[in-house]
Amino acid sequence: MGEQQSTSLSLDELARRTGESPERLREWHSLGLIGTRAQDRFGLRDVERARLIQFCVIRGFAIETIVRAEEAEGDFLDHYLDQLFPSGIQPAWPLREGAALAGVDAELVRRLGDSIGLFDAGERIDGDDIEILRGWKIALDAGLPEDALFELARVYADSLGRVAEAETRLFHFYVHARLRDGGLSGSALRERTDAAGERTLALIEPAILYFHRKAMAKARREDLLLHLAEYSGEADASEAPAQLRVALVFLDLASFTPLT
Repeated sequence: MGEQQSTSLSLDELARRTGESPERLREWHSLGLIGTRAQDRFGLRDVERARLIQFCVIRGFAIETIVRAEEAEGDFLDHYLDQLFPSGIQPAWPLREGAALAGVDAELVRRLGDSIGLFDAGERIDGDDIEILRGWKIALDAGLPEDALFELARVYADSLGRVAEAETRLFHFYVHARLRDGGLSGSALRERTDAAGERTLALIEPAILYFHRKAMAKARREDLLLHLAEYSGEADASEAPAQLRVALVFLDLASFTPLT
């Protein structure tokens, strides 16, 4: 069965789940970064808090800096957890069990995860993962080769990853930073930033769908030409799949080398 939100973990269980040493987790607990001061039991939220702390430490930030952020904003890490898991932290399954629920081979899921970084370091799968895997199984059953699925998944992950990075960075520099430079700080800065973020967040997915539809229309026109080539005798006779004939054009500017 999947985990429940009320999952209670010991320090050693938390260490196994996060790959962090019990000594380090004990230090974070004493600083108030995970768990509660009253007891040494932890929940799924503490698992994700520990992973966020690990991410910050790996990127070069000291624990003391995270503690200062927590003290200044009260719930610095929880604020980002709410953004990472807007529907709450979901139940999760070990990779092999999750793959079985999705009806796909566990080794295929592992290779796919390694290829595009789809799953977390603990190889656990949540409900969203299972739903997308079920959809991909339909595509595989319909005859889509695994190599083609992997290529498509990499394009999705890379392209939308760059979209998400641009959205986040631009919002940070042009909204959050301007509010901060205007004199806001602490909880007041967070509240104004969140209010602006909520208004713009509703625009993101419709924009992605709009641009995808526009791009799909352009791609369909190009596909029309591929089909016409089959009737014109210009189609590539190669037996290798997924091969496309292209033309390369080279331009040369006079005296370009001394100019550069």
